[in-house]
Formats: sequence, C-alpha cells, structure tokens
Amino acid sequence: MHQQQQQQQRVQGSQQSTNDAARDARNAGAIEVVTNPQTSILQLAEFASVMVYTLWHTRPNINGASSNAYNVVPHRISVPPSAGPAFKKFCLKVLSATQLSSSVILLSLKYIQKLLKNNPSIHGQQGSEFRLFTVSLMLANKFLDDNTFTNKTWSEVTGISVKEINVMEMEFLNQVQFSLFVSEAEYLDWLHSLETWLKQQGQGQG
Repeated sequence: MHQQQQQQQRVQGSQQSTNDAARDARNAGAIEVVTNPQTSILQLAEFASVMVYTLWHTRPNINGASSNAYNVVPHRISVPPSAGPAFKKFCLKVLSATQLSSSVILLSLKYIQKLLKNNPSIHGQQGSEFRLFTVSLMLANKFLDDNTFTNKTWSEVTGISVKEINVMEMEFLNQVQFSLFVSEAEYLDWLHSLETWLKQQGQGQG
C-alpha cells in the first residue's frame, strides 16, 4: 500500500456500511476499504466514530509491538461499549461539512494514539470523544493539507466555541509535546496495526 495513494484518495461513492466492510477484511485489506476512492462519507464517519471511541474509552492494543500504552492502566470509567448514535451523527456532520480525506482521518487517529502513549493514565469522561475527534482532526488537517480550515470554521461546524477550540488545541499539543510529525515508517506501521486489528474484528464478527 503506497502512502502517496493514501494521501491522494478522496471521499466519494457508495453507501456500503463500514461494519460490512470490516467483516470483509479477511478478503481485502481493511485499510484499503477505508482509503478506497469509492468509500462514502457515511462509511468514513462510521469508521471514525468507532475508532475514536474505541481508542479513547476501551484502549485496545492496536499499536502492535511498538508499545503497550493502551494496556498500562485499567479502565476506571464506566462507559457504553461502543459509540452511540449521537457521536456517529456528529462525525458524519463534521466529515460531510469538511470533506476531509481518509488520510487526514487516519492521521488524526494516530495523533490520538500518540496522546494516549504519552499519557497512559488519562481517561476521558463519556462525551469527551466529541472534542477529542474535533481537535485531532483539526490538527491533522492543519499538518497534512495545504488548504486548512480556521478555528472559527471548526467552531461553526462543530458547535464548539472558538475559545474552547483554542484551549483544546493547546492542551492537545502540550500532551503530544507539540510533535505532529509522523515519519513514513511510523505511519505505515500504524496503518498495519490498524489493519491487523480491523481484520481481527472482522473475523470475530464472522
């Protein structure tokens, strides 16, 4: 899988659900499903909502042999086992408005992984995934894309005040030590880890 292809492919196309795509991961690369040019906004929103919620609240071991950051501290906050309809709707709204590429979404997930790796004891309250998704996606857009949205635009899209977004952005940057650069090797390793995990989920759902 070529990084250039992953960065150039844009969101368009069909209405096949991401859950169905994940179950088909045994026959096709799971990340290829996400980065496929025929993947719809609906699919990407479903994928993003599930992955952000899973990373943030259940801490699976998705980063392979690189680190065991997700398993360092047991989860101590009682939350539903999966993303709810409100968060899925929020992700769909944001991605529909911004039309960001799958590459930006995948990089935003990597930023969340970096946040957790640097702060293994951090635990977000139920509902904090809305802000986490917003700020990680915003930073990925600013780092990866030539044409980026202002914080005011992000405020209009998400309904979060500009003041809050500014604070969220600075807090996130502090937590990742202002390190937004991801090397090609690290990025490809992250994609491989995601793909492996998604395949396991697809197999588990039979």
